[in-house]
Amino acid sequence: MQLQRRHRLVNQERHSPFQRGAWITGQRGFSDLTGAPAATYAGAIAAAKTRGANFFCNSRFIHAALALLSYAHAQASSATTYCAWYNATYNFPKGCNNNALGDAQDGDILYVNDGNGTYAGAAKTGSANLFARTTHNGQNSGVCDLNGNFWEITPGLTSNGTNLYILKTSAAMKNVTGSNTLATDLWGATGIAALYDNLGTSYEVWRETGVDRSISYGAATQVFSASTSGNAWSWAGVGGMLTTGDGGTNAFGSDIFYDYKPNEMCPLSGGYWTYSSSAGVWALHLAGARGGSDSTVSFRAALYL
Repeated sequence: MQLQRRHRLVNQERHSPFQRGAWITGQRGFSDLTGAPAATYAGAIAAAKTRGANFFCNSRFIHAALALLSYAHAQASSATTYCAWYNATYNFPKGCNNNALGDAQDGDILYVNDGNGTYAGAAKTGSANLFARTTHNGQNSGVCDLNGNFWEITPGLTSNGTNLYILKTSAAMKNVTGSNTLATDLWGATGIAALYDNLGTSYEVWRETGVDRSISYGAATQVFSASTSGNAWSWAGVGGMLTTGDGGTNAFGSDIFYDYKPNEMCPLSGGYWTYSSSAGVWALHLAGARGGSDSTVSFRAALYL
C-alpha cells in the first residue's frame, strides 16, 4: 500500500467544530484538479482518481492500521534507536498541531509553512525537520503526518442519521464512488445496502450516551475488542473503542473522538494544526457529512500494490 500527497478543500459551509475558511492561496483545492471534483468531503473520492484509476481516498481502515502499528512500535521501543519519536511519556508519532508549525509535546519539531498566505500554522506535508519523529513507525520509511496538520477524509463508516454502518470487507475501495444513489456509492440507501454492515443505533462507545459529545482515546482497561471476526472485529479495525475504552491516556495520546450521528456521515481522522494533544494518529471525527467542506480538511490518495 502506498500513500500519496494530500489535497486541500475549499471551504463552503461550517460543520462544528470547524470554523469557516476560504480558498487557500497556493494550495490546490479539489475543484482545481483534473475533472474538477466537487469541493466537498465526497469530492475526495473522485479527486483521488486523478492520481490513477486504481487510486482511492485513504480509508479509515488503513488509517487505523497505521495507528495500531504505531502503538505496536511504542510497546516494543525503549529508546530512539529504531523509533525516533520514542518518549517515556509521549510515546507516539508527533506532528504539526501547536498552531506554530510544531508539536505540542515535542519542542524540537519544526515544519515549513505550506505557503497558503492565510494560515500560519499549516505545514507542507513531510516538511518536518525531524522527519522520522513524524512517521507511524518512527523511521524514515514510515507514513508521515498522521498527527495533526490536516483532518483527513477517511471513508469506512457512515450513518443515515439513525444507524451506524461499517464497510464490508468485500467492498473494494478502488471501486467505490462518492454520490448517494448508486450501489457503488459510499452514501445513500442503495450504497449502504450494498457496501455496509449495520451496527445499529449505538455500538460500544459510539452513541453510548445517546448524545453528541467529545471523549478521548485510552483507558486503564482494554481499549479494543480482541474478536477475530464479525462486527466487533470490524469495529476494532476502524479504531473503534470498547465501551470501557475511553477516558484518555498518554499511550493513545488522549486523542479526540467526536461521537456524533449525522446523516451521510463522513469520517475524518488525525486532527489539524491547532488541535494540540487532541490531534493524533487515533483522532476520529464523526460530525462531518458528505456535503461538508472546510479549509482544515484534506485527503490522501492510496494504492494497494
